[in-house]
Amino acid sequence: GHSAGSYNAAMLALDGHYLRDAGVPAGTIKAAALLSGPYDFYPFTEQRSRDALGAWPRPAETQPINFVTLAAPPMLLATGSVDDIVMPRNSKALAAKLAAAGVPVELKIYPGKSHIDLAKSLSRPFRGTTPALADSAAFLHRVLGN
Repeated sequence: GHSAGSYNAAMLALDGHYLRDAGVPAGTIKAAALLSGPYDFYPFTEQRSRDALGAWPRPAETQPINFVTLAAPPMLLATGSVDDIVMPRNSKALAAKLAAAGVPVELKIYPGKSHIDLAKSLSRPFRGTTPALADSAAFLHRVLGN
């Protein structure tokens, strides 16, 4: 996933109640490739964060980083070094927390690349903007053994 999609994928991979509530067995998610995602952004300093999640009575529950355990699947976290929409510190913080928990994690920071650069590099016309798609595919093949 990218950006908000990455947030959603991180929550599904890390907070077991979503899959459990949907009747999906634990361990179904075997790996995750997450691009430019917000994983650790509380307190809500930006209006868009307050609009999206500010009404939740327990804000810590909105942060993927707070659900890291050894049971988390291996993750690739990718971000642009000049992303000013979702700061690279989100990926760095989640990578550090996953590593500290003993979860296999790879952090890719693409120098001089922005939030939009990672998104557009997933499309055929702009594939060369970053290696995010190739890096994601290689990570998933390596981790999943395909």
